[in-house]
Amino acid sequence: MLIPRLISSIFLTILFFCTVWFSQTQVVFFLIVINTFIALGMYEVLALAEKKGIPVFKVYVIFSGMALLTTIFACVHQNLQSGDLAACVMFILFFGLFILYSRMSDLSGAVSGISASIGTVFYVSWLFSFLVRINFMEGVDGRMYIFFLALMVFLADIMAYTVGNLIGRHKLAPVISPKKTVEGAFGAVGGALIGAALGKVFLVHAIAWHHIVSIGLLVGIISQIGDLFESILKRDAGVKDSGKIIPGMGGVLDLVDGLLFCAPVIYLYLQVFVR
Repeated sequence: MLIPRLISSIFLTILFFCTVWFSQTQVVFFLIVINTFIALGMYEVLALAEKKGIPVFKVYVIFSGMALLTTIFACVHQNLQSGDLAACVMFILFFGLFILYSRMSDLSGAVSGISASIGTVFYVSWLFSFLVRINFMEGVDGRMYIFFLALMVFLADIMAYTVGNLIGRHKLAPVISPKKTVEGAFGAVGGALIGAALGKVFLVHAIAWHHIVSIGLLVGIISQIGDLFESILKRDAGVKDSGKIIPGMGGVLDLVDGLLFCAPVIYLYLQVFVR
């Protein structure tokens, strides 16, 4: 188990670095990689819904999520406002869902199916789009901010696991995730703060220290909320991992759950308080 996990970690680290580093020059490569991750992530969520007996149209929903992300990417890359076009994509999604479910011979489960479909697009594609927004922020090298955020989330996960295993005694959310502890949660916050400090030194020199502390605290807390949110979905579906596509590590959502929740919060923080 250790060898596949190590190989997967090395491969994903290289892929992540190359995708972000060349994102502003190799646009097609960047778009292919992020849409692949989006498609896999949405597939995992929809597969969890199907395990609960909820009828979903996976191909259509995945295509809609990819269309939404591509639209936002195109607008951000060309410095255009993405709100109106994204709203049009979502309207098309609603209209398409109406057609698909109206043709079903049995409408039982339609409410759950439509809710799961829309929720999946928002959860995976829309939240992921904020990483794209950060990457292409005007006036800064957004790639450094992506590395900065990823470093904080990574160290938060590592410290949560390490501290929880060493001294974890008090359960954080036993119904959702029995292994998570309060001590591990504090470890996650500490890890995010360490990551924020390292990021200040090596990646984002222009951000003031008081913002670094605030961002570290936010990431330490919100990354755990993202992890617990995904745990709710998995526990309800009765599975340990969101998928099995990454050897030794589970699914795509297991890899980016904390990052998805942190991206919009940090993007808004940077836009409101830093820039």
